[in-house]
Amino acid sequence: MNNIEKTFITVEKPFITIEKDSMNAGDFFQGLLEKAFRINLLSKSEIEKIQLQIIRLMAVRAERYTNGESSSVTVETGQSLHQTIFYTLGFYFKSLPNIETCIEMLKKESVSDLYQKGLTLLEQQFHYGKCLLESVNAARLTTDLMAYNDTLDQGLPPFFSCYDFDFAAQENPGSVDYPLALDKTELTGIEYMNHYLETLLLENQFCIRFSNENIHHLLRGYDPHYQELLINIFFLVFTNALGAVLTDRSPLELDVSVHAAGLLQQKLSPYSKEELENLLKEAVMTLCLACNLSEPKLQQYLLKNIRPLAARLKQSLEKNRIGEFFISFRQTDPSFVLQYTDDRKMNDTAFRTLADAIRECRYVSDKIAILKSEVASIADIIDLLEGSCFFEKEYDDVFKALEETELAILLKKLPIDPILKRIRTEDINKDWQYRFYEYLDMLDPAKKETLYQLSFRIQLG
Repeated sequence: MNNIEKTFITVEKPFITIEKDSMNAGDFFQGLLEKAFRINLLSKSEIEKIQLQIIRLMAVRAERYTNGESSSVTVETGQSLHQTIFYTLGFYFKSLPNIETCIEMLKKESVSDLYQKGLTLLEQQFHYGKCLLESVNAARLTTDLMAYNDTLDQGLPPFFSCYDFDFAAQENPGSVDYPLALDKTELTGIEYMNHYLETLLLENQFCIRFSNENIHHLLRGYDPHYQELLINIFFLVFTNALGAVLTDRSPLELDVSVHAAGLLQQKLSPYSKEELENLLKEAVMTLCLACNLSEPKLQQYLLKNIRPLAARLKQSLEKNRIGEFFISFRQTDPSFVLQYTDDRKMNDTAFRTLADAIRECRYVSDKIAILKSEVASIADIIDLLEGSCFFEKEYDDVFKALEETELAILLKKLPIDPILKRIRTEDINKDWQYRFYEYLDMLDPAKKETLYQLSFRIQLG
């Protein structure tokens, strides 16, 4: 009780609403109690009563978890059960219309009964999610984008075979690699899964209006080897469809030529971000008429994407790079592609011996000499970069010693913005990648652009 009381006391301004969409179910229940206490909708004694009921419910759930053998569980299991209870209660309260109704239910019914209502709702949403997955597969796109296919074939089904709304409702079994245009990663459990499936269904329903051939040409125009990238098909299709509308062409064609993009650069450069938003909203209405998109939820989703799209468009216009925002179909040109086949990796014993030798070197010049003479595989270079063999400024010396092709291949291993084709620093999760990003940032712009272009051309075999 003391921790909760301290949390309440530190907040001075009362709130009368709770933002449902931006909070996962577990956080929502905690926030509900805190805010109800602040504005005197729940008294201290009522909060204590609720906490006591939660403790009793914990004991009941723990006993059920152990099949009646004990009400004592490990700390980790106890934390998971506690999170599940809060998630289940929050899931139920998020379904209610307002905070007043939530408080009324808290005062009128026991926590145990409210928890059962939450369980019932979770089970309903679980079955709804299975139906959603069937609908997503029914509207599935024909594409060779690996992240899309892997997510639908291998990532999503395990969620519904492993999800445990009894004891781990807040967990996310399975894996989701394919990114949405608009995601809510703060959600968890069935709440996130159903959001993901509902959104993916809308994106699929939009994209199936366009031919598979044109979508393929669009993705290839973005990158000739797009198959292994983590990109969102919908956002690219939506962007180019609007580009076609803005150039008075059929959105179904999707192609925005280099010449047309240049005209848009001249026309749209004076526009403010707000003016671009209004222009794009008008283009959405034209697009919906041209493609017979009358579903309100789909129209609403298209409009939700306008603000981030307008912000990126404004950024592209300011950098005079609209040709990377609206994509032109790439003509077939075998000479454009550089096929690269990496050398064989070292076996584990040889690699460990080499890595130890590099770590024992006092000077970075000696480390680089070993690297240049003994390492032939890019995969081994990356493993060394990740293996605590280099430190601080040594990374810069290593990158300077690598050949242009090797640098271009390393660049392919960094997260690239799907529209601006620039590194997304917020998605970097390895030290060497951030060091490489800093190194690239110091390069002459012409040299850096050469590396980018070479990276786009290289196809890894």
